[in-house]
Amino acid sequence: MIGVSEETAREHAYLIRRGARALALLGGCRPADGDDVYLCLCSIAEAGVIPFVVNCGDYASAGYASQPWALALYVWATNQKNSVPSVHRNEIIGMLLGYDARAIQEFTAYDAGRFLPTPSQTAKKCGCCTGNSAEISHARPRMLRGSCKLRTRKNRVSSHVSR
Repeated sequence: MIGVSEETAREHAYLIRRGARALALLGGCRPADGDDVYLCLCSIAEAGVIPFVVNCGDYASAGYASQPWALALYVWATNQKNSVPSVHRNEIIGMLLGYDARAIQEFTAYDAGRFLPTPSQTAKKCGCCTGNSAEISHARPRMLRGSCKLRTRKNRVSSHVSR
């Protein structure tokens, strides 16, 4: 009914119980099928895991939560009557699903069209740095006004010259 196998549902329940993430979304169903899906999730769930089916209007999302607060936060973030901007809704759900801050930032920047270049992309774009001439402390260094300068590990600015 939600499009995942029993084995996959058991694996997600296991990961929730082990603390890998606060929430696992297994799929969606019609709100009319919510009771049947909930009973199925309950029969598969491990002890200490909270199965849920949340009515989201046209569909219902189903999955497992580790704590009541995680489920309450998900319900609050996905409430259509709530005025949470979509970017923050995605960030909240990303955290609940176990993504780290860097992954959420990359998704948010990419989704908004503000994707920052990696060192290798920067080198291709400006042609003046090799990407390996400084120790980079950030996953994606930012270009500083007009010249190819990257922040180094000790937070000072240095120019790069290809050798």
